[in-house]
Amino acid sequence: MPLLELRTNQTHDKEKVKMLSSKFSRFCSEILAKPEHYVMVNLQVGQSLVFAGTDDPAAFAELRSIELSANETSFLSSQLCSFASEQLDIPTDRIYISFVDVDRNRWGWNGKTFGSS
Repeated sequence: MPLLELRTNQTHDKEKVKMLSSKFSRFCSEILAKPEHYVMVNLQVGQSLVFAGTDDPAAFAELRSIELSANETSFLSSQLCSFASEQLDIPTDRIYISFVDVDRNRWGWNGKTFGSS
């Protein structure tokens, strides 16, 4: 149910994107305390991103999940920014993150929603 969409203006080859996607999947599972078999990562490289007027390395992430409390977002921002900075070699002050708490009845999987047990 967690979905991390991460866009960066950096380019990486297909194998590196695959490796990074796996790392972000494990990382999200850990910081959200959710089973990794529910985590999805969409890593988009080579995007047209201009931040603070330059095309220096930058990233935009969106983390969607069920039961994503506003009380957790500070911690999650710190953890995700640090990890993304380390993995993608982007300064933390060039990374934006949007957090979206999704209602169980508005997240479908396997022909049902998470609200319909």
